[in-house]
Amino acid sequence: MKKVLLALAVLFLAVCAFTITINVPADYETIQAGINAATEGDSVLVAAGIYYENIVWPVVNGIKLIGESEETTIIDGNALANVIYFNSSNIDTTTLTTNFTIQNGSSDYGGGIRCEESSPNLTNITITCNSAVDYGGGISCRYSSNPSLENVTFTNNSANHGGGLYCFYSSNPSLENVTFTNNSAADYGGGIHCGYNANPSLENVIITNNFAYSRGGGLYCAENSSLSFSAINRCDIYSNNVENRGSGADIYSGSTISVILDTFTVINPTDYHASPLNNFTFDILNAAITEQIDADLYVSPNGDNANDGLTAQTPLKTIQYANSIILADSNNPRTIYLANGVYSPSTNGEYFPVEMISYVSLIGESEEGTILNAEDVAGVIRCRDINSATISNLTVTGGMTVYYGGGIYCYNSNPSLENITIKNNFAELDGGGIYCSNNSSPSLENVTIRYNSAVDDGGGICCLSFSNPNLVNVTIANNSALNGGGIYCYGSGLSLTNCILWNDSPQEIYGYGTIVSYSNIQGGWEGEGNIDTDPLFVDAENGDYHLLADSPCIDAGTAYFEWDGEVLVDMAEDEYYGIAPDMGALEWEGVSTEEETILPIINNYNLTNHPNPFNPSTTISFSLTTNLHENTRIEIFNIKGQLVKQLVVNPESVRDGLGNQQIIWNANKFANGVYFYKLVVDGKAIDTKKMILLK
Repeated sequence: MKKVLLALAVLFLAVCAFTITINVPADYETIQAGINAATEGDSVLVAAGIYYENIVWPVVNGIKLIGESEETTIIDGNALANVIYFNSSNIDTTTLTTNFTIQNGSSDYGGGIRCEESSPNLTNITITCNSAVDYGGGISCRYSSNPSLENVTFTNNSANHGGGLYCFYSSNPSLENVTFTNNSAADYGGGIHCGYNANPSLENVIITNNFAYSRGGGLYCAENSSLSFSAINRCDIYSNNVENRGSGADIYSGSTISVILDTFTVINPTDYHASPLNNFTFDILNAAITEQIDADLYVSPNGDNANDGLTAQTPLKTIQYANSIILADSNNPRTIYLANGVYSPSTNGEYFPVEMISYVSLIGESEEGTILNAEDVAGVIRCRDINSATISNLTVTGGMTVYYGGGIYCYNSNPSLENITIKNNFAELDGGGIYCSNNSSPSLENVTIRYNSAVDDGGGICCLSFSNPNLVNVTIANNSALNGGGIYCYGSGLSLTNCILWNDSPQEIYGYGTIVSYSNIQGGWEGEGNIDTDPLFVDAENGDYHLLADSPCIDAGTAYFEWDGEVLVDMAEDEYYGIAPDMGALEWEGVSTEEETILPIINNYNLTNHPNPFNPSTTISFSLTTNLHENTRIEIFNIKGQLVKQLVVNPESVRDGLGNQQIIWNANKFANGVYFYKLVVDGKAIDTKKMILLK
């Protein structure tokens, strides 16, 4: 027995004798030379200084690379390759790298540190100013790489995906006391990106002030990945952003995640902060933004984000900020009201695309006056996994995207679009005006889609993957694409009623599954009530798609239409003029010949209306002091001074009467805004007053 113990002791001493310490630069001039000379269990001590190297770790486990201090011992990749590259399944957490700053690395994967089938122990490290063309500006972990990170800071790193950290292909790094700040991704995951069955664990991790272009400013998880958050040493995730207002400013996840945090941006996250919202459960103790607003909000390009935003007199400045603080849910839907003006990067610093939030509607003051102009920096509006939202009374323009949906992008969303103009938008792939995919079935009513274009499919509208929009009184004109200048439909079904499709190139509708009825389609289309005749727009070249008085589209629509048991159109008589609805988005508003009821009483002119403001109708009252003549009328003008309606008083009802008269104006088809009404008798203007339509 003594001989056995003696032999073991000798063996232990022999092993210890071969565990050596190598000093850089005293023993070897470079770190690479030092670790190449090391064997398992050896330590390589690196003196303070800057070392311009691109280190490829040897296929040896258990080497300990130790810097003098994190602040003074710097390995600089000189923008040539990874700063450190681990590429061996032999490497586990007995391999240590500690007390370094890793900077200025550049590669396709892991600009700072790249782990392939490797699981080193990384402690007391600052990873800064590294970049990756594709994945993991700071660190990338692939192929079952499970490194341990403790006391690590990621800052100012960038990549296409995962500006700070990218983990995928069954890689499960553990992070403890790790900070991500000011990292950026050109696409997904400004701080962290997880994909392909990656499941990192986070303990006391801070993710703040990171940016992504599309999704997950702080953190992004693909459908087949997840994260685990420590319930004891809680993490903080706050004040991250999506630069062009994509999905999930702080977190985006395609899979279900239980988020356990000390601090989040808000206590009650909305789709703005975490998207899709129904993929998360939250346990949050504190909020970086102390107050969310459970109320409708008002925004104006001339507003101020320091205002409370609770009234039209104290508006916020940007839609983006309103989205960040508004609180809404299915029981308390909210609206963001937009004053007339141009919302763009150059006018009010607006972020695009404007990201819609579930249960939050976006309503402009008027279709012509409320303009969302992305100025070709991004798409204009994005709806992704959105429930119950309305967009109305505004113009969508200046959108440009390298992918889909220059004007409005819909993914698994069914917004209601009402009284909107979508014009001059562009998509390098599909859907210049509107893109619908993955079960998106928006409803469109009184929408004009013109002069939009796409390189591939759907200049006006592109519908894919079981998307079934319902279009009622929509004008689609002068749009262009490779296929389906007006509409492109594949694997989906659209319904069009009371619509006009005209002068789209190369054709109005491309694909199958489209139900068209009571519509004017250039080139013709089979369906009940359809025509193929010049719609006679007032001035299409200059953007006026109103109908001339002799247009074949006037009274050519239908108030009720049903297809296979589904009611597609059901209008009350007060929702249109004439004997039937018109075709197209803009109903003819010529002089009314209807005999309005007059209630004769007595007195002076006294021109007035009640109620004021009103919705949708108001009673206009006036008095006459002479016998009523044939040409007594009320003229109604919009804020631009354009005549929009004439109400002709029927002389037969009060031919011998003098005094007070009343006539009702139903403004159901008109946009919110200020209107002026003028009393005209025998061609002479008697008086003018102001009224406000407020829906």
